[in-house]
Amino acid sequence: MQPLTALLYLLARVERGGGAGLDPEEIATLQALRTRLAKILPHRPDNAELILVRLSYAPPPSVRSLRRDVRSCLRFAGPKGA
Repeated sequence: MQPLTALLYLLARVERGGGAGLDPEEIATLQALRTRLAKILPHRPDNAELILVRLSYAPPPSVRSLRRDVRSCLRFAGPKGA
């Protein structure tokens, strides 16, 4: 599963951000894509967000990805006054 978020972020920029940073042609293209998306998903409640994902079959990974320990990335604060 692979999330596809760029389109949704751009649609939100047009709908809620007034298209800041985009030229009129890009805005028009995104508005046309929103119309096409609404035809596929016609019952989207107001203010509901979507997530698009790409699903496919793949062989198991040949090597496990290296991961940093979460404690090396985040600083945990104790209770107030501790």
